Amino acid sequence: NKHEYIKNKQFFFLIKQRTSLQTNVLGAKNTLELAKKFTKLEAFVHISSIYANSNLSFIEEKIYQHNVDPKKILNLLEWMEDEWLNLATKKMIAGKPNTLIYTKWLSETMLEQEAGENFPLVIIRPSTIGAAWKEPFAV
Repeated sequence: NKHEYIKNKQFFFLIKQRTSLQTNVLGAKNTLELAKKFTKLEAFVHISSIYANSNLSFIEEKIYQHNVDPKKILNLLEWMEDEWLNLATKKMIAGKPNTLIYTKWLSETMLEQEAGENFPLVIIRPSTIGAAWKEPFAV
């Protein structure tokens, strides 16, 4: 449904940059830090979005690095007021359609950098996430 897509796209665009950074990037970073303390962890699975790289015509199974260190972007949350952060959003997300997609992309970069080579990191990029009533299992 085209109208539903447009409505959802507008909704995601209205998410403030601070909220999106705290949820998608800082939340992933904090969860990763906790997971690193687990001694029997077999895999750290992060759910991203296929749209994190929507500016590309072909998406490979790799992490496309951000051109700015994610730590520097997260540092903005500590000192920059919301008004300035929101003004900078258009420049920050250049090439991405909205803050949700931008922060999903940034979180992938951050996770790869923070996880290290020997950490069992898995990133899944579904095209759609939705609720299920009966499938795959009845409730």
